[in-house]
Amino acid sequence: MKFGHHIATHSIPAWRPYYVSYKRLKQILKRLEKVSASHPVQTLTATPSTSTQAPEQEWTHRTIQDEFFKTLEEEVDKVEWFYLHKLDECQRMLEGLLVGWFWTVSVAH
Repeated sequence: MKFGHHIATHSIPAWRPYYVSYKRLKQILKRLEKVSASHPVQTLTATPSTSTQAPEQEWTHRTIQDEFFKTLEEEVDKVEWFYLHKLDECQRMLEGLLVGWFWTVSVAH
């Protein structure tokens, strides 16, 4: 079973918008792979390249690489926001339960 299918069949429907879009990232990587196959570069780095390829080829590669990292950061931010939102929700629920429990215990004594 492929990972994307596994996620789709085992996810909580209401939470799906907050999952990492592996499909979106995979599409960008496939484009990067296609460009790299036709115009090889030495490595994926954030520093200026000393590549001997034509400037437009390197620009295309860097553009797709930048798009991937920007998309990855957006996906991580989305998950982090959801996690923090759910954590806050749970903390508020716990606080309510503790208040109710303390009230019950104090009334019983």
